[in-house]
Formats: sequence, structure tokens, C-alpha cells
Amino acid sequence: MKFERHHRILKELSISGVVKVSNLAKSLKVTKETIRSDLNELAGQGYLTRCHGGAFITLDSLDNVAKNEIAYVLEKYESAQKIKKGLSAMKNNVCVIGSFNVDIISYLPRLPSTGESLLADKFIFSPGGKGCNQALAASYA
Repeated sequence: MKFERHHRILKELSISGVVKVSNLAKSLKVTKETIRSDLNELAGQGYLTRCHGGAFITLDSLDNVAKNEIAYVLEKYESAQKIKKGLSAMKNNVCVIGSFNVDIISYLPRLPSTGESLLADKFIFSPGGKGCNQALAASYA
């Protein structure tokens, strides 16, 4: 239940960029205290920033999540290297240890004409990428 609430909270954040405790409590059919606790936990994990009455997502919060993921992968990589200490070192090879995809959603005052550039007045950065978007679409199918 908790995992599902967290998933729905993060999904709502990715759509609107902001969530309110009262709206989440009504839509998830739980108390405001439960939502506050969930938001505090997600904020502690770096997924969002708390504000009075709700939460919002910022580039900094996503940056912290990315840093934590990278640090975790590097720690695991270093542990694996210690285990393989007796093996020869990699030379002239590329090793990809992970990736982090972010969807950048911009809000425009109107749709642009062909060849026209518009200045966005709001941006939302949310976890995403092709795989995430496909999984989300499949969950609605």
C-alpha cells in the first residue's frame, strides 16, 4: 500500500510538478498525516522538496537522486574490483556502469508554428526516459 502511494505521489509530481497534501489525501483515501509522512519520506530520499501544504519537484532534488545512484553504483564497482584484484586491469575498454534518464517537460503559452521557437515559462524535470515512458503506457493498456 505504501509503495503504491509513493508511486502515485511521484506520478502526480511528474505530471504537475506540485502536489498538495489535501488533494492527495482525498484521491488516495488516506489521512493527511499519512500523506505528510509519505512526503517527508520521499523528501528524505531526495525525490521531492517539501513545502507548506505539499511538495514540489526541483532540479536539485533530481540531481541528488542522480548523485546517490551514481555513488551507489561506484561503491559496488569498487567492491567488485577488490574481489577481482588478481585479474588483469582493463585497458583500452569502455565500461558503462549505469545511466540516469530525465524527462524535461516544458510548458509553453501556445503551440509553436513551423520553424518557430518559443520561450517556455515553466519546466518540470522528472525521472523518465524511453523505457520509463513505455512502461507507464503499458500499465494503462
